[in-house]
Order: sequence, then structure tokens, then C-alpha cells
Amino acid sequence: MLEKEKKRSVVTYPELIFIVFVFAIILVALYPKDMLKKQILSEKANYDLSMLYLKNLLKQNPEDESLMLILAKQSLRSGNIDLALRLSELLHKSQDPKIRKKALLLGYDLAKERYFYIKDPKKQKEELKRLRKIFIPIFYQGMYKEDVQKWYKEAQFLSLPREQLLILKDLIKERSESIKLLKEGYYLAQNLKDHDASDFFLQQLLEKDKLHHDQWVLQNYYLAMQKKDYKSAEDILVKLASKEPKYNKELADFYLYTKQYTKASNLFLRLHEEAKEQRDKNAYFRKAVNALIAGKKLRQASALLHKYENKFLTNTAMQRFILKQYLAANDLNAANNFAKKILRRKYGL
Repeated sequence: MLEKEKKRSVVTYPELIFIVFVFAIILVALYPKDMLKKQILSEKANYDLSMLYLKNLLKQNPEDESLMLILAKQSLRSGNIDLALRLSELLHKSQDPKIRKKALLLGYDLAKERYFYIKDPKKQKEELKRLRKIFIPIFYQGMYKEDVQKWYKEAQFLSLPREQLLILKDLIKERSESIKLLKEGYYLAQNLKDHDASDFFLQQLLEKDKLHHDQWVLQNYYLAMQKKDYKSAEDILVKLASKEPKYNKELADFYLYTKQYTKASNLFLRLHEEAKEQRDKNAYFRKAVNALIAGKKLRQASALLHKYENKFLTNTAMQRFILKQYLAANDLNAANNFAKKILRRKYGL
């Protein structure tokens, strides 16, 4: 038994490689080429063996670009990035548009794979530029449409917001009910100051995001303000304020911004009356008077001060404000009379 075991031969590693090599040559010679290509592409484990077959196929068919493309893909899978890059760069010059397209897409995957292997921040930055350079023709030639979700993420990764926005519009066609994507689109468009795109996403959010409808109505107001569509902005705020009184302050500020001083003053005065805290009452009254002063409506401002001055006789800060605004309104008599009123109350004069 021991003698039999001693006689048993052992195949060394170089001999095994030689056997595989010979087998590969025989396989290439006997196996139909197209069937072999399919077999290699379906290989999920032994990439080295697949590449050996491919290299032998290429020796027999050195002009076969489809084989070069398959070899580049298998090189990527096996981690041989440099070889895959060299092959893809060669294929970029192909006369066949389909090969060029596949090589470009593969080139992007290769450059991204290499990007994550680079440790030097400076070199990594250069590789990112390379990725952007490859991405641009992929985008403008419409290749991204074959996998919109993937290329949307790639545009995000590359920090290309304009291209990201345009791809997102295509993605929305596939996932039109995605509130998350609609929000991303709206805020992205806002950052780009693209009012048309902002409106595109906002109108869909108004229709579909019922849970946050008022939030999007308010965003609609801000968008109208950005577009200087003040009539629409006013209509939106008036409707909001009729449902929720908290929007009256926003409406009063809007009237002030658009120089509708009397409307602003009246609304600030209403807010003064409705306020619970004295601090808020004081602030809204100041705004009501200041709105009239800003609009050079001095008589109205003086009349308003006279009507409310007794309410503030015990408040030193408001006394000073009223005196100052009487003077701003050029009503010296009213200022004099109010000063006397303060003195009488304080000193009994």
C-alpha cells in the first residue's frame, strides 16, 4: 500500500498552469467563438481563467474589439484596473459607436474604482476631475437614460447639480409619486435659482404632499416673491391668513415690503390688538406707526399716535418712541402736549 502511494505522482503548480494553458488553446480552437464569449461573460468566479481564454482568443483575433471589451470587463472584475483602463482607452477610438459607448461607460466604472483606491487627496481630486470629464459625454449623449437611478446618484457624487437636476426630471417620470424625490428636486432647483424647475416640482408637491400642504403653499409664496410676481404672492398670503391668523404677520411684512404702507399699518395695528404679551403689543404698535412714517403719511401717523398715546403713559421706552415719532411726523404741538401729559402724571404739574 505504501509503495503504491510513493509511486502516485503529484502535479506541481507550474504544470497545472501549463495544463490550463493548453486546455485554453484547445478550447479556443474547438469552441465556437460567440458561444465562448457568452460562456466567459457568464463566469462569476474564475476570472483569471476567463482572462486566459480571452487573451488566447485575442491572439487569434487581434482586431476583435468586442473581445477587448469583454477582457476589459473581466479585468475590472478581477481587480486588474490598469489593464482594464488601457483597453477601454483604446476602445474610445473605435469606429463602432456601440463599442465606443460601452467603452465610455466602462471607463467611468474603472475611473471610479480607481478613485476609491487612491489615498493621496491631491491625486484623488485629479481623479474626480477625470470622472467628471467622462460623465459629461455620458450625460449629453443621453447614455444615462439606460439607468437613470444610477446616474442620478453619480451626478450627486460628482457634485454636478445642473446635470443632477435634469436627470432627476427623468427619474420623476419613473417614480412620479415619490415625495422624497420631488422635495430633492425643489430644493436643488432653489439652490440653482432655477425658477421654472422650482415651479415644476412645487406644483407637484402641492398636489401630492397633502400632509405638508400649507408648507408648500408658503414655499409657493416665497417662489412668487423671487419671481417678483407680487400679485400672486399677495393672493397666496391672503388665503393663508384667512385660514391661519399666524400668517397675518407675514402678510403685514409683505405689505410693508411692497410699499402698501396703509395696509401694512392697519394689519400691524390689528396684530397689536390681538397680541397677548405687552412686549408684542409694543412691537406691533411701533411697526404700525413706522409704516405710516415710511410712507410719508405723516397726518395718519400723528393721528394714530394721538389715539393710542394714553395706553403707553406708564412705559418709559414707549413714551420716548411716541415723542420721537411726533417729531418725525412734524407735529410739534402733539409732541409738546404729550410731554406735558407725562410731566403732569409724573410730577402732578
